[in-house]
Amino acid sequence: HPTGVVTTEDIAAVFARLQTAYDRRDPAAIAANYAEDCIVDSPVAGVHSGKHAVERALRGIFAAFPDITLKPEELLIFNNRAVWIRKAEGTDAGGFIGLPPTGKPFTTSLIFFFTFDGHGKIIRERRIWDFTRLLLHFAGEAQPATEGRQLYREMVERAQRDHELKIAAEIQHALLPASQYVGKAFEVPATSVPCRAIGGDFFHYYHLPREV
Repeated sequence: HPTGVVTTEDIAAVFARLQTAYDRRDPAAIAANYAEDCIVDSPVAGVHSGKHAVERALRGIFAAFPDITLKPEELLIFNNRAVWIRKAEGTDAGGFIGLPPTGKPFTTSLIFFFTFDGHGKIIRERRIWDFTRLLLHFAGEAQPATEGRQLYREMVERAQRDHELKIAAEIQHALLPASQYVGKAFEVPATSVPCRAIGGDFFHYYHLPREV
């Protein structure tokens, strides 16, 4: 952009090109909208830089989901920033993050946060999407209408178990004597190290009668 100031119309044009490129599943055409020194933060690929890294990541996505489509939901543009909300649909036909393909269809929502430089190129992008729901969808272990409640219930139950185990560990630790006993002419060290939070072993020191 000659003036170094990107306009709302410039950004809207970028997203029109992105939508067309995503519809064609064309990694090179998508990456062409990114700056050479761009930074992209993805929940799966992590943080990577450069338009070539963007293209490589997209090729992996399209290989795993060859029929993936991004359906428009909302676009918000303010100054040199934008939020792009899309619904992704497709089939796990090529395998994902090293896992074998499941052949299962999926639907998930994606939120993209973009920052543009003065030339109308994407200089920074952060992606947010429901990675847990996607994996559960592939595993067939949750239904879309109930998985949120199930996950929340599991989290609460896990937190309660962890809390109870912590209390049990503190009680067990309080019942054990000091780890070292010092007699008149000897010392006896001992300890109890549970495999996890608590164990089933206890120890104690006893004074025996002299005649024993």
